[in-house]
Amino acid sequence: MGFFLLSLDFVSISISSKESLSQSSRVLSFLDSRRIFPKGGGEYLIFGSESQLSQKLPEFAEIYVARKDKKKLRARLLLRESMRGTGKKMSKYTKVRYVPKDIRSLINLNVYENKVALFLWSEIPEAIIIDNKDAADSFRSYFEFMWEKAKA
Repeated sequence: MGFFLLSLDFVSISISSKESLSQSSRVLSFLDSRRIFPKGGGEYLIFGSESQLSQKLPEFAEIYVARKDKKKLRARLLLRESMRGTGKKMSKYTKVRYVPKDIRSLINLNVYENKVALFLWSEIPEAIIIDNKDAADSFRSYFEFMWEKAKA
């Protein structure tokens, strides 16, 4: 069991130059070292995503999604109903269901393996990764409950 606090000043990454791609690669290498990608074709359970990553760091998001797809990592997302039909293309490894539009969160929560990653999309985004089986199982249970209640 462990607790890892990741606080990256994403604002300092230039997303308009070619250097941003190498910056993104360095950030992804760092995240890989923290096992942000599930191993062995695992699955992400994601709630609270509203395209914050794509909006704040589009080039980073593109590399991240490409790497996730290359590893054939499955994801199930719970999105607000207001996100339906926004034209965002989903990976062939992604399934989506929708919760009522009045359910709002500034925190994006990912559950994978024995980890819970909380992304706070404030002016300077921050992430907390909790490496704890009980915490991951608890959030996985919440996710499954909401998945069953959500609309396809």
